[in-house]
Amino acid sequence: MAGQLPTIFLFRFNTMIEVSHPRTTDKNNHLKGNKDMKKCSYSIPSDISWKFCKDADLSALPAPARAVMSHFAVQDGAGERLSRIEVRESIPAPLKEIFGSENIPLAQGAFALTCEEGILTVFAEDKEGVLNGLMTFLRLLDAEGGFAYRTVCDGTVYSFRGVKIMMPARSEIPDYRDFVDMMMYFRHNTLMIEVGGAMEYKRHPEINEGWEEYCAFMSEYSGKSKVLQEETFPWRKNSIHSNNGGGSYLTQEEVRALIAYAEERGIRVIPEVPSTSHCDYLLTRHPELAERPEDPYPDTFCPSNPASYELLFDVFDEVIEVFHPEVMNVGHDEYYSINICDRCRKRIAEASDIFAEDLTKIHDYLAAKGVKTMFWCDKIMNVISNGIGYGGALN
Repeated sequence: MAGQLPTIFLFRFNTMIEVSHPRTTDKNNHLKGNKDMKKCSYSIPSDISWKFCKDADLSALPAPARAVMSHFAVQDGAGERLSRIEVRESIPAPLKEIFGSENIPLAQGAFALTCEEGILTVFAEDKEGVLNGLMTFLRLLDAEGGFAYRTVCDGTVYSFRGVKIMMPARSEIPDYRDFVDMMMYFRHNTLMIEVGGAMEYKRHPEINEGWEEYCAFMSEYSGKSKVLQEETFPWRKNSIHSNNGGGSYLTQEEVRALIAYAEERGIRVIPEVPSTSHCDYLLTRHPELAERPEDPYPDTFCPSNPASYELLFDVFDEVIEVFHPEVMNVGHDEYYSINICDRCRKRIAEASDIFAEDLTKIHDYLAAKGVKTMFWCDKIMNVISNGIGYGGALN
């Protein structure tokens, strides 16, 4: 193995964890988690409902949080008004005692809120905790903009709270920003973006040219990609993601701006770069690399052809230059066309051995770059849908 062996993360079939903030209360008005999350919040009610009005001083807060919070402030408020919101970069010992006594996770993203004499203070020991605290404050406001708690302590049960999306089309970038703001509001901390052919490749512009032609062809009428995937050929094909990037691609600078927007809001971005399977974006201009040569719209490259990895690793390099990721999702879902071509059959008898060799090769390349490997795991699980097996046997 090249370099230190990083962890390979395994997920349920095309599923990522999504956690919303618990809002139920017990008889003592203590916030409780739902039955799946255990108890993870604690509050002391206040005798005063402090109004969060637009004249509150938010100057001490991170700019992204100010932008979101401004939408929740009421114009005027009767009675007591919050004068300002402050941030402290540590959680004091008395509040930490609450975390211990209430069995609340005091890990990354934990925070405490106190509201006294018109000042709301957020205590946290990392940026994620600050943002979690501010967003929780918003979610606890009543319809009149009132905050009725003196103390709130909370910690995250799941360290990975994420969503997977396609690359937005250029016209959808404003919607992307709104979506990321919503993720911050719901305390998500991970965004996975499928890259595929939807980002500019300076070393291989033919990928982008082929991707646009391919997507235009697949979008000639509604449902065409479904017909080609499920009704045209006698073999299973990957689902066709011709909506990625709106059927086009963004420049590398545009993608960097998307990443920066998310990271400013405490959300790490993981690139998903489909490899081996879901490689239609690579094969539109390189059909010679296809595992199934008779497929006019190939989606899987031949792992026995060294040229497949030369192209893929060039793509990896450009994605790493743009994303600077800690981890990369390398796909491998719906890996149906495996051990099909003569080159693979002559070299390795078992499809599972081809899968393992391929994933190890990809893993080692990324490890040498300091990047961990993640992949969709349907092909190593016994996945059955409507009586049809989609995984396990790697058939």
